[in-house]
Amino acid sequence: NRWYGGTFQGRYYYGEKEKFVQAIEASERLFIEKCLDDSLALLGLTERGIYRLGSGKEKILYRLNERGRQVVVAHLGKSRNVAESQSAPSDTGRVLLQPNFHLVAMGPVPLAVLAQLDLFAVRLQVGVGAFEYELTRESVYQAHQNGMEAAEIRAQLVELCGGALPQNVDRTLSEWAQHQERIVFRSGVDILQTAHPALLEKLAGLAPVSAQIERTLTPSLALLNQNGVKKLVPALKEAGLLPIVSDALPAAADKSILLDEKGEIQLLHPLPSLYLEGRLAKIAEPSKKGQWKLSPASVRQAGGSRAKISDLLAELTALSRSPLTESLVEQIKAWGSYYGSAGIAQVTLIEFQSRAVLDELLRATDLKKRLRAFDDKQPLAIVAEKDVAAVKKTLERLGVAVKNGISRD
Repeated sequence: NRWYGGTFQGRYYYGEKEKFVQAIEASERLFIEKCLDDSLALLGLTERGIYRLGSGKEKILYRLNERGRQVVVAHLGKSRNVAESQSAPSDTGRVLLQPNFHLVAMGPVPLAVLAQLDLFAVRLQVGVGAFEYELTRESVYQAHQNGMEAAEIRAQLVELCGGALPQNVDRTLSEWAQHQERIVFRSGVDILQTAHPALLEKLAGLAPVSAQIERTLTPSLALLNQNGVKKLVPALKEAGLLPIVSDALPAAADKSILLDEKGEIQLLHPLPSLYLEGRLAKIAEPSKKGQWKLSPASVRQAGGSRAKISDLLAELTALSRSPLTESLVEQIKAWGSYYGSAGIAQVTLIEFQSRAVLDELLRATDLKKRLRAFDDKQPLAIVAEKDVAAVKKTLERLGVAVKNGISRD
């Protein structure tokens, strides 16, 4: 019989047996989790983990840690020690990589192997004794972002699968690696920037300076060796140059320009830092060689709303060593549509004897669509020019004496 009736946990259930069993299983699961979280976890005997299913749902996993296994072995009265209980079984399962980029971990695969697969593959589903993964461009890219190179991923797959990879998979991994390494962002590097290419070429000819240069990036930009700044600064001073050392933060460009009333930007140093050039490029445009200026086009591009112009003014205040003039602020607000738009319409203002009279007339059928209260307190109403004649006629019909002019300024 697929229908069932009965009481469980103080509630009466009647309906399909499958739903009743689901309620019992949910209660059992909650009871077990409470025991594991509130008892064994507090005693330091278990470890708790979470993994995501293919449908986006999460599942909680528990396992005994080393101390927990010792307690279980002692409780069962077994004579073997913990090292023996931790010994790996003869059959540790296997991992298969198929030409369709699917990975299948079959048998009693160690958790360490599954953890490795989670680093660069997407888990599709979990079955009885089998885990299915898929290698995707996105998963390999994410692993690359986390510090795993393509060669390392390939080596791990060869080790886990116990043999060579399918040719199409191996070739595709190489192609993905080439695409991902076209643009590489490196942090924590030191850069030498010169005012013109000839100066960098001259410095590269000096042995103390060239020893700290790893390679040239552009005609006036060079990448330094690790910790090369400490040795490069004394070498530049010996060559008769006094270098400017910038911090590795965009805020290092603060207070490094002057702005006049026309929006012309004067750089305080002959060679602006990369941070300063990057910040100026968002809000200004180059004028003559090495100089910048604010223009209607650059302000419109950076602005367009009250909030964006406020951010632009805050950025200029941070960059400028002197306060912004009122005329420049007014001009920037005008260029960037800080005040938005406005509309003008010719209307007629009508003053009534009292607010109570106006409120009653606003409820009248003939007037409620043509009269609009000026505010919430005064006996004033606004009438559009096209409705003045009709409103005046209605008021005269109601016995209201209409005269020209109002008593309020």
